[in-house]
Amino acid sequence: NESYWRFNDGILEDGFPKLIKNGFPGIPNNIDASLAVPASSIDGNERVYFFKGAFYWEYLFQNQPTQQDCAASSTSVPFARYTNIMDDSFEDFFLGIFGVRSRGNI
Repeated sequence: NESYWRFNDGILEDGFPKLIKNGFPGIPNNIDASLAVPASSIDGNERVYFFKGAFYWEYLFQNQPTQQDCAASSTSVPFARYTNIMDDSFEDFFLGIFGVRSRGNI
């Protein structure tokens, strides 16, 4: 597929779908999957991972809304609490979700 969609509270936003090549320069078409990871702190950046075959691409957002913009459109108290306690670290991210650290011997 060459397009991506953006939803707000389960509703497709106006102007979507859009072409991947226009919204995410350098990302190939016909990806297998994607994963959006929200910024985990005020200083963090939102990321999207794109997967195709045995490869993946990380897209790091440079232009993000301010803390005030986000607070004005906050969706839920549990989400706000989760984002406030999260550190900008994938080790903590994986520990919180899976109960294990992302690095180490199995």
